[in-house]
This record gives sequence, C-alpha cells and structure tokens, in this order.
Amino acid sequence: MPDPENENTVRASFEQQKKAVITLASDLAVVKMETPEQAVYLLSKAWLTIADECMNCLGGELHYQAMVYHSLRVAGVPLKQLGMNVRQDIRYAQTELFRRFDERKHVDFRGGFETIPDVVLFKPEVNGDWRRRRAQDTLLNMLVAIEIKASERDKSRLREGEIKRDIEKLAAHREEVEHLGAAMVPVMMVLDTAPVTNERMTPQALKACREFAASQRVAFAYLSLRESFFDMPPSVAQIEQCVEVVS
Repeated sequence: MPDPENENTVRASFEQQKKAVITLASDLAVVKMETPEQAVYLLSKAWLTIADECMNCLGGELHYQAMVYHSLRVAGVPLKQLGMNVRQDIRYAQTELFRRFDERKHVDFRGGFETIPDVVLFKPEVNGDWRRRRAQDTLLNMLVAIEIKASERDKSRLREGEIKRDIEKLAAHREEVEHLGAAMVPVMMVLDTAPVTNERMTPQALKACREFAASQRVAFAYLSLRESFFDMPPSVAQIEQCVEVVS
C-alpha cells in the first residue's frame, strides 16, 4: 500500500518551486532560444508542468521522457530545436572518461564513443535534423542535454552509483562540447515519483548525488511526492538576465 503523504508538505514544496521558476509576463510572449541560458530558462518554465504530469502518471522511463518532451514544447521550445534520444558519435574523445569507454571496445572498433542524451535542446542552426550522421553539427549546436532517471522498479529504487555515473557522463559530454569551442548545460533529472517509500531514493543517496552534481557543474532536477527542486550551475544561475523576450 502507498504510504500516507502530508499534502501540506507537498503543496508547500510546489509553492517554493513556483517562486524559484522564472515566469513570463505574458503567456503569449515568444522566447528566443539561441543560448544555453535561454534554453535553461525554458526548461525552468517547463518544470512545473513536468512535475504535475509526472506526479499524476506512473510508467516506465521512456514514458517520462515523452512527458518531459511534451512539457518543453508546451513551454515554448521550438519543434526543430528539441530532440529525443539523440545519437552522437564523439570521435577522438578528449575526456578521460570517454577515452576509457572507448578503450573497452575491441581494437577494431575504437576511435570514438557514442553518447545518447535522452532529451536535447539545440540552437536554431540544427534545423530539425539531429541524425547520427550529423554528430559534429549536433555537438556544436547543443544548448542543453538532459539525462532522465525514473523510479520504475518493482521493490527496488534508484541507486546513488547509477545517478553519479550519469552525472559523470554529462560532465564529460559538456567538456567534449567545450573542446570544440561551443557551450552547453548538462542536466540530470531524477523523477522519483514511486508512491511507496522503499522504491524511492534514500535521503542519504539523494544528498550525495545532489552534492556530486554541484561539484561537477551539472544541473540537478529532482521530483518526488515529498520534495521538488531544480539546482542550477552557477554559470546559469542568473538566467533571467540573459533571456530576450519579444512580442
């Protein structure tokens, strides 16, 4: 049976989140999405919709990815700038982590590492084409890369180690993009909405992952029946100063 939840605590958590999210002066306003800061702004704007929809449905990780995609579109992310499960073949990896992954492969297949972010927000230049053959273009035109984990397991929970591994990959992905002379914001999103306590992350694991994400300069978004927060890296903490709104 689901454990009883304190409705006032949940409601207060969402009220705090509302105050943290930057809102548009008008729902009809149009937001340009050309910089990582502008993309993070739209993700922040979508967060309440993501939280609301994911709190009201229980499903697998792919379904939650679809709800995140839908929420971003509702928030104003252009169709041709929003991809899911984007395959990117990073040739001649510069980061130690991706080089180590490459070295695990048979010698005949070395020379690169393929990463597949769950959701990616792109610059306008990608123009709706993020096929694998355009790996270099998609790397150069990324704004935000999101990895999503959901508490979908029967009698089991998300573990600290697996979340940290995804955070490490996101940090390495950002470094690869920076090596090419571009910039993007990596986001670890944990949708820990299981209705029973023993299928949600432990407080200790959550605290450790949150601190690790901060140390790696990776944004960390977390949602459960008891709390919701969205930690931004310092580089994009003042995103309201970087957003251009046009009517």
